[in-house]
Amino acid sequence: MAEFYPAHFPENDNDDHRSGEEKVYRALKTSLRGPYKVFYSVKWLARQGEDDEARDGESDFVIVHPQHGILVMEVKGGGIRREGNRWVSIDSQRRKHWIKDPYEQAMVSKYALIKKIKSLPEWKDRWIDAGHAVVFPDCARPEHSLGLDAPGEITAFAEDLDEIERHVDSMYAYWKTERKNEDPLTNADVASICQLLAPSFELRRPLAAAVHEATREIITLTREQFRVLDYLSRTPRVIITGAAGTGKSTLALEKARRLSREGFETLLVCVSPALAAFFQRDFDGQSNHTDIHSLQELALSENNKNHPLYDAIIADEAQEFPMEAWRRLDGLLR
Repeated sequence: MAEFYPAHFPENDNDDHRSGEEKVYRALKTSLRGPYKVFYSVKWLARQGEDDEARDGESDFVIVHPQHGILVMEVKGGGIRREGNRWVSIDSQRRKHWIKDPYEQAMVSKYALIKKIKSLPEWKDRWIDAGHAVVFPDCARPEHSLGLDAPGEITAFAEDLDEIERHVDSMYAYWKTERKNEDPLTNADVASICQLLAPSFELRRPLAAAVHEATREIITLTREQFRVLDYLSRTPRVIITGAAGTGKSTLALEKARRLSREGFETLLVCVSPALAAFFQRDFDGQSNHTDIHSLQELALSENNKNHPLYDAIIADEAQEFPMEAWRRLDGLLR
């Protein structure tokens, strides 16, 4: 069964400029039954030409098949006219738009893709079966040739959409005479190409970024935060909630500073050892009345029977504290 990336035609592409591509997408999804992988709107950036300059482009469709290889497909919707070496698209209002040569576009995208694949270590010294094709989904097949650089074997028209799989296979077959590798793509080969065309990844937030954000928070306290701190001075126990980045850590650290300056023995505790270390560095040398620990560090220090008691305990990242931690913390209050 064919797989599509994305699985559905993007809603934001449902407009007149993409209507031809949508027709081809739906035709491919309806007709393809083999082990095809179909990628829509593959954007690429590659160094090309004699000057080796970076150029960007987009492949309307890239089709991958284990036995046949790769087919890069360019789609041109609307009415189409060729005037010498210039191509014209005619929209529903009969307005003319000069467009790029679709066959050249498909060819350039093909070679850009080959270059990208060859950059992968597992493909460095291997032959890649690749061809290109063009589809005119709003045009009837003409009786005459479109030109020496636009053979009919790699071109499909409106009447071909109902049997697009047969035409896709014919397009693959056209390029077969140039194939130098008859070995089919392995599952690993297909997976590496799919990862290149539709990568899946997670960008993890570095600890340094979190610390930097906390530093920015600590630099400035808003008037509202100062009002909250004043309120805290009159309230023995309080819970402060808020989304990430709203300044809760700022309030916790500033409240610890104020209590410490007033001579109260204070415990500032959080879940993350890295955040505790950051608090400690920021507090270093400012007071002898404040202990700063992560929950893990606090559990170890509690093994000491002479663990101190505190006048005040401030818990940051409190939503992640287990119930047992709250019982232990309550026992550390004077």
